[in-house]
Amino acid sequence: MKKTLLILLVAVASLTACKKDKKNELVGRWDLNKENYTETSNGKTVEGSDTYNLGETYFVFTGSNYELYYDNELEESGTFSVTENSLSFTNSKGASDFGNVTFHWNSETEFVLNFERIESVYSYKSEMFFNKN
Repeated sequence: MKKTLLILLVAVASLTACKKDKKNELVGRWDLNKENYTETSNGKTVEGSDTYNLGETYFVFTGSNYELYYDNELEESGTFSVTENSLSFTNSKGASDFGNVTFHWNSETEFVLNFERIESVYSYKSEMFFNKN
């Protein structure tokens, strides 16, 4: 019984010790490589998919800060926070254009952002795939 309890305690300690800070996992540059979207405006819905070249659109995460680049030019910067399934951005204006954002990992080198922006006659849903570079 003592041996079983000891093994169980070691296993639990190992699992909790391996738990990573999600912010640390995001540190570095992440390039957008694909986006699936649904756009609705004045009752018309368009679905599509775009692919992106390396360097066209990317995030750089450092500590609690982020920078968003389009065509290698800084578009937006601010702070971010991350949980198991969400990523929140705050820029110098107090918010980001992303709206509601959910987040999940596909692998150690790819994460997916899903967001939705809804206005009176317009809505946009997006699934964006980012790869580590």
